[in-house]
Amino acid sequence: MAAESFRELQHPPIPSDDEVPKMLISSKDKIYNSSANYNFQNEFKLTRFCMLCGLITSLTSFIAGYKLAELNNPKKSIMSCNKSGENEEMFRLPLCLPMSEVYFGFVTSVLALGGLIGSILSGKLADSLGRKKSLILNSSILFVGSILETFAYSPFMLVLGRFLSGIGAGIGFVIVPMYLTEIAPIKSRGFLNMFNTVGAALGTFVSQVLGHFLNTDHGWRVVLGSGIFMSVFSGITLLYIVESPRYLYINNHKNESKFSLKKLRGMDNVEFEFNTWGHSIEKTNEEINGNDLHNLNSSIEQRSIGKQSFWCFFCECVNKYLE
Repeated sequence: MAAESFRELQHPPIPSDDEVPKMLISSKDKIYNSSANYNFQNEFKLTRFCMLCGLITSLTSFIAGYKLAELNNPKKSIMSCNKSGENEEMFRLPLCLPMSEVYFGFVTSVLALGGLIGSILSGKLADSLGRKKSLILNSSILFVGSILETFAYSPFMLVLGRFLSGIGAGIGFVIVPMYLTEIAPIKSRGFLNMFNTVGAALGTFVSQVLGHFLNTDHGWRVVLGSGIFMSVFSGITLLYIVESPRYLYINNHKNESKFSLKKLRGMDNVEFEFNTWGHSIEKTNEEINGNDLHNLNSSIEQRSIGKQSFWCFFCECVNKYLE
């Protein structure tokens, strides 16, 4: 008997096909019951507050999309005044900003240059200030850019405003999906990230409609000035969202992270989801310590990737010029 027991310890019996599902079910029950009073389905539940945070954040994408197309329709009104209004002013501002087609193409395409710079800076900005504070700061950048565009005395002032707006758009297009991914339940990440795309598309549509109806000597500044009110509204509403719980977790603010996660999930017991972040957070910390910047620099140094980046930027500039 002792010899048989010793053999069983060395070579345990292989469970049959009927026993395997039962063993898996019992192991799942142990995992689920390890956290008392925890409803596993709540991990995948998208709450109203989480959707509200997504909608507020997507306002940044809306403004970025608006900026992409705001000059398309009012082009003629900006470049040249009607003969009767060549010497007129509106609130001590010129009714138009005379410039050549080439210069207007530069005014339009400089947004892409600002977007490139903004997208490069966005990673470090989001890691140093956090997602929420970065988006609030970005609203200030969009506000200043819209101010310069609206009250432009010269084409150069319009260029400067477009450049700042491009930086804001580039930052927004990177940090917004980052934030949406980090606050969303796993099964709802695709749905919540759709807010970013829809927001940008709606912004482009609204700017085209306003530009069509306000394509006049007095109306084009209203089209550009709408960005002022949008950025102010976005900055105020961003004060009411929570910081990304994953960002707080990465920076060892465990209590604040758990508080944000509780608000997003609408429940007090979030231990299961909170404790599953460990492995992924370690990878994120490695990227924050400089691996992502090193990979970026090494990628830029590669000739093939450098050429691709240049031609993408060049094609975007040509596209904006042809508009």
